[in-house]
Amino acid sequence: LVLQLVQSSAFLSTLQRATAHEKSSICANFGLGMSPPNGDGDISNYDMWDPNQEANGTPRQPNKADLYSMDEMQSILNLHLNLEENDAFEKPDTEEVDADGILASLPTPDLHEMVLQALQDADEEEHVHDSSEKPTPGCNELPSYELSDDLKARIPKIRAIASDVDGTLLTADHGLHPRTLAAVKKAIAAAASPVRSLQHFFPATGKSRAGALYSLGPELSSLLSNLPGAFLQGLYCVDANGDVVYEKKLDSNEMVAVAEDMAHEAGLTILAYDGDTIYSTQASLESNPHHIRQVHDDWGESKPVIIETTKGYENRFHKWMVMADTPEQIQSFRPKLQVVADTYGAMTTVSIPTMLELLPEGSGKGAGVKQLCEVLGIDMGTQMLAMGDGENDLEFLKLASIGVAMGNAVDILKEAEGVDIILNESSSEGGAGIAMELFGFGRALDDKKQ
Repeated sequence: LVLQLVQSSAFLSTLQRATAHEKSSICANFGLGMSPPNGDGDISNYDMWDPNQEANGTPRQPNKADLYSMDEMQSILNLHLNLEENDAFEKPDTEEVDADGILASLPTPDLHEMVLQALQDADEEEHVHDSSEKPTPGCNELPSYELSDDLKARIPKIRAIASDVDGTLLTADHGLHPRTLAAVKKAIAAAASPVRSLQHFFPATGKSRAGALYSLGPELSSLLSNLPGAFLQGLYCVDANGDVVYEKKLDSNEMVAVAEDMAHEAGLTILAYDGDTIYSTQASLESNPHHIRQVHDDWGESKPVIIETTKGYENRFHKWMVMADTPEQIQSFRPKLQVVADTYGAMTTVSIPTMLELLPEGSGKGAGVKQLCEVLGIDMGTQMLAMGDGENDLEFLKLASIGVAMGNAVDILKEAEGVDIILNESSSEGGAGIAMELFGFGRALDDKKQ
């Protein structure tokens, strides 16, 4: 820990010797909130970020520094400065460096991050060598998987993790396995740190944004609300500020009208999504009131707004779908809806065996996540870990650098080429957490744990 902490001496020394322009670049590279006011090179005159705000005035995203007090961090930093008296370390020229002055001028939140990273790295090293450390409750030792050399080489390059929600992050009873919860929290904390290789964690789901956040519970919801995400099968993608960066909608009201008549005749429930608002028809409520309740009670979505018909909806829907009691009903209805989709230039997909969705042609989770990655500066094909379990996840997993299917994944996913790993563990056994621990945190495992 001492060795790791004193490494920041090099940063302080470099910053002191740099020109005003160089200081700005150095600080930007380290994620520090400093900007030279007059270009005079005086560090003490640099402006500081408000610790509760980003540079543009928006609320700062939560990070690991929030877990520790200023006094705790300052004590560690003071210890670090005192270590300069030890001849075992290279000491900067005392005539050139006023360490106390530099520390006083540096922004507190980002110094927190630097110290916290040293602490986290030390904890991880201790965990590797101390087999007596207690695991997360409900979590056994990581399972063994044979990995090709090519796959091992991809692990350290991962910069983003994107995951399906239902059947992947969530268990069969719509809860969170302890291992998955711990891994998600670790990923979010790492993504908030300017010194970690992982830059982004976000959901990629067929759910609405509101439904995904509600389903994952209040603890994760508060964290994920400040992160990007791909929702409604990638048809509605937002950045960390919640601003829409990509969306696509069905462009044929005539198609919706034909599909609605067919669905009512088959006795299926209609659900139509426009962003976070879900609509259903009066006929669906009368024939299948239990489905309307399940949308919110079981699947965590907003309660549907009941309207007379989805025909002629002026704002257009992102997706239109039907819900049934059994997978067999969906299998029987799908060929009929596929004819309608082909006629009007659309496509169908199944996210849950009892739900069949009608989407715009050329869309899907893979296409939406690719668009979001471009905005985030992530190369999906070399820097992303993707996790899923359903048919709608297929293209998404194939496009990612590492695509992982849960043990409970549908056969079409398990049998597809381009999916890198099929876990033995289901989402109810912490499959998503295992995948993140194995592939998501930037380092290949040693042979003993593969």
